[in-house]
Order: sequence, then structure tokens, then C-alpha cells
Amino acid sequence: MTGNSDLHADDIGQVVGVSHHDGSIEGINFGKDSVDINISSSYGEKNTVCLVGVRYFIANGLREGNVVDRMYLWDAEKAPDSIMKRVMQALSIDLPNVMQERASKNSKIFLMECSYGAEIFSVLHHGIQLKGPGSVSDEP
Repeated sequence: MTGNSDLHADDIGQVVGVSHHDGSIEGINFGKDSVDINISSSYGEKNTVCLVGVRYFIANGLREGNVVDRMYLWDAEKAPDSIMKRVMQALSIDLPNVMQERASKNSKIFLMECSYGAEIFSVLHHGIQLKGPGSVSDEP
């Protein structure tokens, strides 16, 4: 795969279109308003999940060997209340700011759940993209 492709979520918010289940996080890179999460699938395919338009980001409990379980993406206005509460706690965002993000038509909530209780949360204004195989390393 060359270039970037937008990733989408199914009806319950699970991200589809990238092999990530039972994969591992190989690195996280920060840009001006973006975050790249480098992951390897359980069969060795390397991908980069690019969070675009990042307003808030936190990675809790990550350690070597974390296994990626699920990734979710919701429009903030449609995210389950339980998720919005977790976002508020994880990111230390007060209720007025959460309500402002939720009311914004372009705000999205990203969640990556990993083994050992680790998780990545982000509030973003654009979406997520996938950089395909080979994007984590230039080695063959």
C-alpha cells in the first residue's frame, strides 16, 4: 500500500480496515497536531495509524509487550456516555470542555485498548488514517 487511506468504524465504533488485533505497539511519534502509532500485526505486517487534528492525547499503562486488542472511533456527539466519562477522567478534561468537544460537529474520540489495561485516548478534529505495510521500518 502506498499513501494514506482513511479508516472508518463500524456501527459500534470499532475501527475496520487495519490488521491490528493481537498485534503490538512498536512506537508512538508526535507531530504538530498529529500522532502516529506504529503497530505490527500478529503475523508481522507493519502499519501506522495516524491520528489527525489531535487536540488531546494520552497513553496510559503502556509497556513493552502490550498487545493491541481493539480500536474505536466515534463522532464525539455519538460516543457512548461511558466513553465520554472515561475520556474526561483519562485526559483530565473538565465537563464544560467535554461538552464543547461533544457539541463540535468535527470532533472525534479515538480509543485503543491494549493488554494489561493499557489504553490510548485521543480527541481529534479530523480522523484517523492508515499508512500501510512498510511504514514502521524501511527494512525489508
